Amino acid sequence: MAVASYGLFIPSEHQIVVYVRKNRNLTFKTIKHEVSHAVVDTIVPYAPAWLNEGLAEQMETIERDESGLYFERHRENQWVVDQALEQGRLAGIDQLLKLPSNKWRHSDLSGGGSLRAQSGQFVYFLMSKPTRRNFVVRLMHNFNRGDRTISYYLVNDNYIGGVSMLALDWRRWLHDQGAGVVRL
Repeated sequence: MAVASYGLFIPSEHQIVVYVRKNRNLTFKTIKHEVSHAVVDTIVPYAPAWLNEGLAEQMETIERDESGLYFERHRENQWVVDQALEQGRLAGIDQLLKLPSNKWRHSDLSGGGSLRAQSGQFVYFLMSKPTRRNFVVRLMHNFNRGDRTISYYLVNDNYIGGVSMLALDWRRWLHDQGAGVVRL
């Protein structure tokens, strides 16, 4: 895993390994990403891979100013998702949510897809409105209690209108992608 990465979180050892890069800002982004994995592993150990990685991707862009915390758009993920959408390779949300974590990780490690970028953009989409942020919190509470239900079924039960409405909201969002900054 470390070969294709600038850092990693080792849950069994409770350790984060980060490769220091010449560009300090990129190193700090990697640190924020890996710390996110450590936090999620501690508080929501059964979080599905798409949610865990999506949150970590967004944490790379978290910043703070006098108004509080905010996420900036993850430009690289946006580009990858836009390309996948344009080429017809973007996984449907129902497919993403049905994918077991081990298969998500295998696909991600193979490097052939855009699951990591899509998960990051999908979490950005979910964080972009207070009602969707509340939805993420509800999902995390379910996983925190040890619920190992496939995400698809939890989403279908907890998102107003179910997975079909979520997929429609996601597709609409993909075309304009809202504000470039999400304030918390």
